[in-house]
Amino acid sequence: MSQKLAALGSFVNRSIDIPLSKDDREMEIKIIKQIAQDHNFDPNIVNKLIQKKLLRNLANNSYLPTTNTSVGGNTERFFSLMFNGDISYKIQKICSRHNIKIAFKSKNTLSNFFINNKDKIDPLLNPGVYQLACGCGKIYIGRTKRNFKTRFSEHCRCVGLNNTESLFAKHILETGHQTDFKNNHKILHVESNNAILNNLEALEIIRSTKDDPDRIINSQTSFLDNRILSLFFQ
Repeated sequence: MSQKLAALGSFVNRSIDIPLSKDDREMEIKIIKQIAQDHNFDPNIVNKLIQKKLLRNLANNSYLPTTNTSVGGNTERFFSLMFNGDISYKIQKICSRHNIKIAFKSKNTLSNFFINNKDKIDPLLNPGVYQLACGCGKIYIGRTKRNFKTRFSEHCRCVGLNNTESLFAKHILETGHQTDFKNNHKILHVESNNAILNNLEALEIIRSTKDDPDRIINSQTSFLDNRILSLFFQ
């Protein structure tokens, strides 16, 4: 049990330390909570691990001002924290009990304002983890270090060339099922780091097989060598 709790802590630490979009981080946290629940943990334990991690990050990034540091003989510490909703206020309240002052900062800087007004990048030009769906309801979870558009085109081309290198194409060719390659894909995570890609793909496979193992086309073995993830299959 302690090993599984340590593994959950590792997942939480990674979800916070890795630069992810808000949607991707929320998806990551949902997956971690699902894993926790599947192995008889209260999903709220994930929130406690997140709070613990954020407080630890604060401690590692504190600074001491050169003036007005002493209040009643105690030295005040000051932190700058990115505002992240209600949890930020909870952290502020806890820190105030220990003579720690919290100053919130916003992601909506003037720089971001001008950057966000530039032309948006096509999401299909990113690398990451994706899902393909067959008309029969079965799905395939994949990862790519190149961009999604290129990888989706390869799956489609394999079907056209009767090539079974793609597991998704093999399913289509062997069953004769139909799929709409323009609308059958879903981007699950945007990521370029190879190690993170492997873990995100494994987490998505775990989540997809929870209720219906037969629904997924993947071979089901790609994540079994991961020592942390393998704890959840003991």
